[in-house]
Amino acid sequence: MESQTTKLLSLPEVENLVGMKKSWIYEKIQEGLFPEEYRKFGHRSLWSLEQILHWINHDSAQLCSKGTK
Repeated sequence: MESQTTKLLSLPEVENLVGMKKSWIYEKIQEGLFPEEYRKFGHRSLWSLEQILHWINHDSAQLCSKGTK
């Protein structure tokens, strides 16, 4: 039986991985161009490491090719 645990990342960890700041991340979430938070705990937002890595490896190149800031 395989364990299905998901590593969750805080906003500072996401910022470090993608090289962008909070305002850019939330702007792209609103535009549907960045993964939404996996869970919210109070005022703390968390993202799935798997979704962020998928975005880095697949979707970020598409975003950059469109010339989006």
